[in-house]
Amino acid sequence: EGAPVMVAALGPKMLALTGAVFFTLMVILYFTIRVSLVRGFRELEEADVRVNVERILSLMDGDKRAMELITADWASWDDTYEYIVDHNERYAVSNLTPPVFEELRLNILVFVDSSGAIVFGHSYNSQTKEVKDLPPALLPYISPSGSLFWRVVTRDSITALLDLPEGPLMVVSRPILTSAYEGPVRGSLIMGRYINKLETDRMASILHLA
Repeated sequence: EGAPVMVAALGPKMLALTGAVFFTLMVILYFTIRVSLVRGFRELEEADVRVNVERILSLMDGDKRAMELITADWASWDDTYEYIVDHNERYAVSNLTPPVFEELRLNILVFVDSSGAIVFGHSYNSQTKEVKDLPPALLPYISPSGSLFWRVVTRDSITALLDLPEGPLMVVSRPILTSAYEGPVRGSLIMGRYINKLETDRMASILHLA
């Protein structure tokens, strides 16, 4: 009669032990799956970020190349070659007006002659539609000792992203030559565009990204 009593007493203990083991296994399984899922989602997220960054850089590179072509077109042009010397009003009225900033999506347009004097130089606020003076922080770059000033005949461009107080500015500079790309160099033409909220909103719209 004693044996059945022992079995009955061991039953709840075995059940508790089994439950504890099962619970421990479930906890281990939960954390294993959680770590695996988190790692998987992190890898997917990182891959997605990399793809999106590449898309943004590709779009910005396209914008840069487009600005290089526009700057080259204006800088190697007989009309510009004459204007930088005689400052004729006809050229200014036809080309150096607020609508030109809008059409070319420019915030900076500068003509510097071979002595370093600014023949024309203004900034443009795309939101308020105001034409203003050049930002002071840009002036050292376009001076004769600056990195955007040209002295040699070439078809090359200088392209840079400048960190100005007004915000990051993508700039392109070309030497002012004849339409046949001949010299002597009469100065430098600099075009620039701020990478501001207006630009990032435009890129977000094109790429369908926040």
